[in-house]
Amino acid sequence: MNIYRFIIPMLTAGICFLYFSSALADIKADTSDTPLKAQRLELEDVVVTATRTSRASKTVPKNITVISAEDIANSTTVNIVDLLGREANLNIRSTTGNEGKSGIDIRGMGDTYVSNVIVMVDGFRLNSSDMAGPDFLSVPLEEIEKIEIVRGGSAVLYGDGAVGGVINIITRRPEHPFSGKMSLKADCFHSSGARFQAGTRNKNLSLRAAGGYSDSDGYRDNGQLRKKDTSVNLEYGICTALTAGIDVSFMKNRIGLPGPVSFEDAKSRDLRKKTGAPHDFSATEDNRITGKADLETGLGNVLFKFGYRDRVNQYIIGYTPLLSEKDQMDFIDENTIQTSLQHEKKMEMGSFDWNFVYGVDFFDTRYLREDQDAARKNGDTRRLEGFFYNEISLHRKVTLTAGYRYSKFSGKFRDDTYTAVYSPAVLPPPVFIPPQYLYSMWVTGDVLEKKWTNPAWEAGVSWEVLKSLTLFAGASKSYRIPNVDEFALSDSDLHPQSSKHYDAGLRLGVDRTAEISVSVFRMDTQDEIYYGEDPGTGTRVNRNYDETTCRRGIESELKFYPASWLFFWANYSYTRARFEKSNATLPLVPEHMGNIGLEIYPCDQITLAFAGTLSGPKFDGNDLTNTDDAHVLGSTQVFDVKITWHNGSFKTFFGINNLFDQLYTTSSYSGSAYPMPTRSFFLGMEYTF
Repeated sequence: MNIYRFIIPMLTAGICFLYFSSALADIKADTSDTPLKAQRLELEDVVVTATRTSRASKTVPKNITVISAEDIANSTTVNIVDLLGREANLNIRSTTGNEGKSGIDIRGMGDTYVSNVIVMVDGFRLNSSDMAGPDFLSVPLEEIEKIEIVRGGSAVLYGDGAVGGVINIITRRPEHPFSGKMSLKADCFHSSGARFQAGTRNKNLSLRAAGGYSDSDGYRDNGQLRKKDTSVNLEYGICTALTAGIDVSFMKNRIGLPGPVSFEDAKSRDLRKKTGAPHDFSATEDNRITGKADLETGLGNVLFKFGYRDRVNQYIIGYTPLLSEKDQMDFIDENTIQTSLQHEKKMEMGSFDWNFVYGVDFFDTRYLREDQDAARKNGDTRRLEGFFYNEISLHRKVTLTAGYRYSKFSGKFRDDTYTAVYSPAVLPPPVFIPPQYLYSMWVTGDVLEKKWTNPAWEAGVSWEVLKSLTLFAGASKSYRIPNVDEFALSDSDLHPQSSKHYDAGLRLGVDRTAEISVSVFRMDTQDEIYYGEDPGTGTRVNRNYDETTCRRGIESELKFYPASWLFFWANYSYTRARFEKSNATLPLVPEHMGNIGLEIYPCDQITLAFAGTLSGPKFDGNDLTNTDDAHVLGSTQVFDVKITWHNGSFKTFFGINNLFDQLYTTSSYSGSAYPMPTRSFFLGMEYTF
């Protein structure tokens, strides 16, 4: 707890300074010297993720971050995973060293972050029903207009798995009668990529198409990444009150799976690049169709959304030259339907503004995994959920929120085996005819059926003390249901986990030149799901922790424009993730994380960007007792730079990732580590029309 003795006095002093500065600014506001780029500050941002409707971010009683289009353009990163890893208390996890098979942990969820963090694209879930997690490869960075991050429990609005937080990626839409962009990229890992996008918009119609490919050998042996994607978006105003839209996207990739190296080899610049699995790979086809109908009526707004996703993943782990590739390939076939119907009604009652949002969500997933070891896993899950969320604004200064969700889950799971069938033996003397192989067939196993109901609730308050100062506090309950992979190998009593969340914080702006946000949080989770040893049998299965897990921490962010040619940003988070009784730290969760960035605009055509990510040490993924001191993942300090030159419609950029060439890893299990890339160079160009 010594960290609080250091951080709290600093924050208190800073908050007091900014508070009195903002109070003075409210009395005498002079914005004549306000930097032109100050629109990247967040207090006036409109967000949709936190409430499922458009709201000013300062009225939401949660810690929210908005990554704008300009943030993305000036970022020193080249993929969405690295971009998200620059935000407060968002921790990158990777086993490949690139954006394939990589993800983001929020608020220290640890090894099961893929099932405890919801990632959405335009309001539709990207999470798969197994342990694969959301595939960020299906969302090219060039297609993103804005990203909204809501930390903490959001189960009332988003249901199962909204525990650590929610990330909503909002894609671009045309703004002009005709517009488009062409881009090229390359880096020192023999990587190349190209994209094209074009769109049109008039009074009633919006149409946009995009496509691209990328090809990289990767940092490690067998670290290649090949990807192709295309998408089409159509929106049409049928009449003044009704708008309909549809999105269709296709993505195909092939990712090398180099696997881990020993902890010692990860410290060697040469050996860390090697692989013991030169032929292992994962190939995925991900096809999505989503649509919506938005109707404005005299009784409020009605929004209907539907989505269909077909994901096929073929992979080889443990390649052998004794068999053909086809004979040792496993595959997963997942089909998901999701629909949503919500109604929003706004009204005024005296000096109070009321806003009701309520609706129904439905998810239906069919899952099939076939392994070459003669095993087949089947899963059929459904969730029907109803929710309501209510906001009341008192004198437009205090906003009260409350909501509730009721979820009904049913799932059927079955394991099949591929069994050989033989003829019976012929025994009459003097000739004996042994059994003869006839054929092989799938033999269906017993059906395991699970049914649960899960409630979630939340309540919060935000108070606009001054025009530029908002305080907020809230409490909520979330839940997570085991996924199909966890049921495939689990103990007999595997069941959902539940978490209680408590948040409080402030957002403060000074004369549109600076913003600071500070949040404190607490999360207590009962029956948290994990993969570990069953003390009764000694086997490793998916089960529930016997102890309550407790996460407490601080998240702080600063954005500052000291001059029109200079922008500085920084964030820091402290997360204490422990078991309640043993007080052991959860594996793969660093206590301290921070990011800093600097952007310089020496002239209208040039932007110089510098960013750094710092992370404290963390325990090995299988070290639940914190006794494996030899395999603790050390602190990391990774810095990137980028220079961008743009002149009218043309832009070119050059950057260096991991500028100081640090050796580091983000994941390690039982002393086997997954190395991240050393210093690399990238460049690119864009033409906008």
